[in-house]
Amino acid sequence: MTTNVYTADLETNNSDIAIVNKQTNVWLWDICSVNDYTHRTGQTLDEFFTVLERISPSIVYVHNLKFDGVFLIEWLFRNGFTHTTERKLNKGECSTLITDSKVFYSIRICFGRDKRNRRNITAEIRDSTKKLTGTVESIARAYKLPILKGEIDYKKHRDRYYLATPDEVEYIRNDTEII
Repeated sequence: MTTNVYTADLETNNSDIAIVNKQTNVWLWDICSVNDYTHRTGQTLDEFFTVLERISPSIVYVHNLKFDGVFLIEWLFRNGFTHTTERKLNKGECSTLITDSKVFYSIRICFGRDKRNRRNITAEIRDSTKKLTGTVESIARAYKLPILKGEIDYKKHRDRYYLATPDEVEYIRNDTEII
């Protein structure tokens, strides 16, 4: 069984309005294949997890999982997944490797069984900062990559109905390609 490898990033609403109203949300995400740089981009976590299930079995690297992982774990619990400490996951279960000092290493998720080969369909989301230290911008510069981290307005209010601009989509795709 082949495991697919990807990088992913989430953009979240950090506007003053969202923070005051406790309504932070994911408004854009991207998953990029490390083999051929194909992108899957969307705007809700429901879409993110639908794609994640479709591309699994997979390993997905997220830069700074401690931040994005909170949104991912919250979605899993809101959607009926249960946490387990067992090594073998069953459908609808997830496990985490997080230290007592809140250092995130991974989140494992079982979506169910593949009827063809009777194996569990799992995804493992890992923290890429454990392999590549520094910011996305500093990594692009250090490796002299042909793309650089762009800029977006992090304080702009983007509610759950916000549609990302082409520049914002390019921004997040650059981030996943750099990692």
